[in-house]
Amino acid sequence: VSAAATYRRATGNAKLSGTLNRIQVSPFALTVDKSSLSGEAGIKLGQRPDILLVLNADSVNFDNYIAALPVEEQEKSWAQRMQYRFGKLGIVNDFDMQLRANLDLAIYENMPFEKVEVSANLLDGQLEVKQLQINSVANSQMEFAGVVKGFGAVPAYENLKYAVKTKDVASLINKLEFKVPDLDFKQLKNFESKGIATGTLDKFVVKAISRLEEFDFAFAGKVTREAEGFSYNGQLEAKHPDFVKMLNNFNIVYDPQVYSLGLFNLKTKFAGTPEQFRANPLEFNIGFNSFSGELNYDGSGERPSILTTMKINKFEAERFLNKPAATEGAKPVADGEKNAEFLAKPFWSRGRINYAPLQKFDLSGTFDVNEFSYKDFGLKNARADLNLADGVLNLNSLSGDYRGAPMAARLTVNSKDRTSASGNLKLTGIDVSFLPWAGAKYGVTGGKADLEITAN
Repeated sequence: VSAAATYRRATGNAKLSGTLNRIQVSPFALTVDKSSLSGEAGIKLGQRPDILLVLNADSVNFDNYIAALPVEEQEKSWAQRMQYRFGKLGIVNDFDMQLRANLDLAIYENMPFEKVEVSANLLDGQLEVKQLQINSVANSQMEFAGVVKGFGAVPAYENLKYAVKTKDVASLINKLEFKVPDLDFKQLKNFESKGIATGTLDKFVVKAISRLEEFDFAFAGKVTREAEGFSYNGQLEAKHPDFVKMLNNFNIVYDPQVYSLGLFNLKTKFAGTPEQFRANPLEFNIGFNSFSGELNYDGSGERPSILTTMKINKFEAERFLNKPAATEGAKPVADGEKNAEFLAKPFWSRGRINYAPLQKFDLSGTFDVNEFSYKDFGLKNARADLNLADGVLNLNSLSGDYRGAPMAARLTVNSKDRTSASGNLKLTGIDVSFLPWAGAKYGVTGGKADLEITAN
């Protein structure tokens, strides 16, 4: 590292003792420009110098003494700039050192680091960091410990333990120039993480436990820096006490018909980026509803695309659906109308179904559900094969057991322009006592029936 010629004033005093092979400077006091430094130092001369430095400083602006980056390097990412700087530190391989330092304020790349404490040993080109504690940087507190090597070449680290805590995660992300999904940082502020990593700035393995407000997540696996951000390959676990709140904090607008769907808990083998990934196997719970299977997600197109196979213990559709669209002139249903005469003119609900979510993503999947329900309709051992593309939903097949009778159905809903729907429903051997016209009044008191309905 070449130092810029910015020194304007330097004064100091020191007590020297020793021999031609060993020199001790203890104590010393030095003022350089606006920085005051004090401590003690020692050096053992020879083929490989060995240095001891104990340093206390009120403030050091490293930007004043380190040469500016070349123009072509200045526009690169923070990690790339650090890698360039690291490549200029080959001299560190030529000596050994024991360092203990306390800095009230350090400035590097215009970023202030407050209350910095360092304890480290340099031996044969490897820096063993016993402790690096930064009490304030980018509104965060950080601690590190581990081995750093590759001076003069590619920076690398082994068993690097870290702990980060902040009350303003957006500031930390901006300072370190991380690329993250679109999140609601007005609600998401408090973040903490701790873990251990081995690798380089571009590729490393890590085991980390993190918390973003109420959202807990853990990852163990491989991380690779790509042109558009980081890609991940490993085990991912996540948990949040409120599934709906979690989605809304992630800027996914979701307003179901119930106040809360309950706890969210997830475990998966994750491979990819937040924009495009595969989760297989995948297990998660939303309240008492359990899901297991696999999922492929691609958010790079006009609309997010999902391909999935899923097994579900219980799915109460009315709880998960968005609230219906606003209704104009809806006619209230009187008690007498609820039990209307058979074949009486039906009253069709004027409540509008909210089809807007069908136009926000594409989906292709097969779903096996032990218990499916929608309001008063229930289906056991249900299987659905569906495809949603460009706002058109095709329920290619839906089968299951409805009150002991096999049921098969298909449905197409086109939510584009003026919403239209068509479909077919077939019930075989249904007990007529479950049908709306059963009873002595109509002379239908028992037996089984086959029923087929086609609608366009």
